[in-house]
Amino acid sequence: MYLASRGAAFGTLLKSFLFQGAFFQFQRYAAYEDACRIRARLVEDMKKRFGEVDFLVLPVSDGASDPNPATLDETCRQFAGTAFANVTGQPALVLPPASAGHAPLQLAGPRLCDAALLSLGEQLLMLRKGGK
Repeated sequence: MYLASRGAAFGTLLKSFLFQGAFFQFQRYAAYEDACRIRARLVEDMKKRFGEVDFLVLPVSDGASDPNPATLDETCRQFAGTAFANVTGQPALVLPPASAGHAPLQLAGPRLCDAALLSLGEQLLMLRKGGK
């Protein structure tokens, strides 16, 4: 069921990028190693940032995503706000806007702190509804 749902959710362009990633991993291993080194530096940098703060509050794009982007640039633009979390393994949570005209908020937390991030999100939603 998981594989079927993932296959249906990924468009042709995204599937082609996944295959390209596999190509670089197995056929152009030096490029793959470079990407892993860059990712390791980014993970370490995020770890340092979360040594200074508990959570990050970030803006969320209000634009609708295109289910079938035509170019790599269009695909990347759709994920610009969450790319750091995807690459470094940070849990991220988007809270819906409080009311019309307000932007949604994205919360991000330290790696492996998914439960704390969900708890914060729940507390913020409760406060919004007037709860304690």
